[in-house]
Amino acid sequence: MKVLKTRNPDYDAMKKGERKYTGRAGASAGTKDYWNTNIYEKIQIQLVDDNDSPINGENFEAEIIKMTKYNPPQSIEDACKDLGAENLLLGAHSVEDAVKKYYSFKGYEERIKKYGLVVIKIK
Repeated sequence: MKVLKTRNPDYDAMKKGERKYTGRAGASAGTKDYWNTNIYEKIQIQLVDDNDSPINGENFEAEIIKMTKYNPPQSIEDACKDLGAENLLLGAHSVEDAVKKYYSFKGYEERIKKYGLVVIKIK
């Protein structure tokens, strides 16, 4: 089963069903499992620390029900327009908040500008 790593508070919100969407920076084809994932495929959502190390076996199973790729240069802006900034990213109250937060994640600014953003909807 493929694994999608995430941190808190996102993990808790996803586990409780309060958060249905998660965005990931694009990558070249074949380098990230979620790029090769099918709709309705089951995945494991895994809680990780700041070093991407699993925390105490915390994980749960979810089903991917939709995947949308947003192309550069307006990928984050377009995703926010479609879904709303708060639905896309916890704590983001505007497009500007979402861009700032995504770009703060290691490697995301470069990858989003080059490959875009993939938004995964889970159930």
